[in-house]
Amino acid sequence: MRLISPIALVCAGLMLGACGGGDGGSSLSPQTGAAPNTANTGSKTEAATTSTTTPACGINGSSPLAGVQTWMYQLQGMTTSAQIDALDAQPYDMLVIEANNTVKGLENFNIVDMVAQLRTKPDGSARKVLAYIDIGEAEDFRTYWTSSWKAPTANGPGTPDFIIKADPDGWAGDYPVAFWDPRWQALWLGPNGAVAQLAREGFDGVYLDWVEAYAEPSVAAAAQAAGIDPAQAMVDFITKIRAAGRAINPQFAVIQQNASSLIDDGGGSVLLATIDGISQEDTWFGGSSGAAWGSASGGDRAASADETQWTIDQLQKYCAGNVPVFTIDYALQTANAQKVYTASRGQGFHPLVSRIALSKPTTTPPWNY
Repeated sequence: MRLISPIALVCAGLMLGACGGGDGGSSLSPQTGAAPNTANTGSKTEAATTSTTTPACGINGSSPLAGVQTWMYQLQGMTTSAQIDALDAQPYDMLVIEANNTVKGLENFNIVDMVAQLRTKPDGSARKVLAYIDIGEAEDFRTYWTSSWKAPTANGPGTPDFIIKADPDGWAGDYPVAFWDPRWQALWLGPNGAVAQLAREGFDGVYLDWVEAYAEPSVAAAAQAAGIDPAQAMVDFITKIRAAGRAINPQFAVIQQNASSLIDDGGGSVLLATIDGISQEDTWFGGSSGAAWGSASGGDRAASADETQWTIDQLQKYCAGNVPVFTIDYALQTANAQKVYTASRGQGFHPLVSRIALSKPTTTPPWNY
C-alpha cells in the first residue's frame, strides 16, 4: 500500500514499489488470458497497445500459482458475513486478503472458517487464498505491536530500535524497519511464527508487501551501517518466509509485491527460484495513499510512458524466469481499466484494476469484457 517512484529509484540505482488499490464500475469482472502491455503515451510503448494472444508468464512453470488466470485483492471491509459472502461470490481464481485476526480488536475473528469458505469458487472448483503481510514495515494496528512499542520520531528510531522512520508515502501507522533484525524476523519465522500460523489457518500462501524496503534510503543506510547488503538480506528473508510456510504446506506460495529491481540488485536466479509470483502496482495507473473507495483520487493517476515501459521491462525478466506476473492498477474510469486489462494481458501478465482503498471487490471492467 505504499509507493516509491520507479524512475526516481532507478536514477539512484534502486527501485521501490507500492501497494493498495481499488476500482470502480459494474458487475463481476475476472480478468482472463494475456494481452499486450501498453504505456500511457509515447513511441516506446505504442507497439505494445495492440491486442494479441500472449502466453501467460509462468504457465508452464512449477509455481503453485501457474494455473491462476484471474485474481482479486481486498484488504478492508471483510468482517461481516455479508461482506465475506460478497467476495466469495466472485469467480476469481485467487484472492489476496487481510488476515483479520492479526488486527487489534479482531483477535478472535474466525479466520479459519473464512479461509475455508473462500477457497471454493462458486462453481465448486478450488481457489487460492493468500494472506497479505507487510514484511518491510511495522504496522501499529497489528497484534504484534505491544504497549511497549513506540513509533519513531524525527530525532531517532522507535522502540524496538529496528523501527526506523515513518512511512515515506504517507500511510499512517506504518514504519519501515530493519527487516534483517532477528527480533523482527522472529515474528514471522519458525514453527510459532506468523507465516506458519497462516499456513495452519488454511492460507495457500502470502503476498509480501514492502519488499522495496531494501532500497528505501533510510533502511539502506541502516543496513550499510550494520555491514548488511540490503538486497541480499531481502532475498534471504523471502527464502526463509517461503520455507516457514512450506514446512506446513509443501505448496505454500509466495508473491513478491513491487520492487521488481530486486532481480538485478541481489536476486537473480536465487530470487526466481524462491518466489512463486510477482505482483506490481501502478504500472499504468495509481492513486493517492489513504483515499477512500468513493474518492476520485483513488485511481486514474497515470504513470509516465517511461515509467510504464521501465516497469514492463523489469517484469519481463521475471516472466523469462517462468514466474507468474500479476499487475494491480488503480482506476475509476472504465476506459483506463480497459486499457490496463488489454495491455497487461498482452504482456502475458494477469491484471487487476481496483481502487487504492482495496475495500470492495472491483467491478471494472464489466463481467463480459
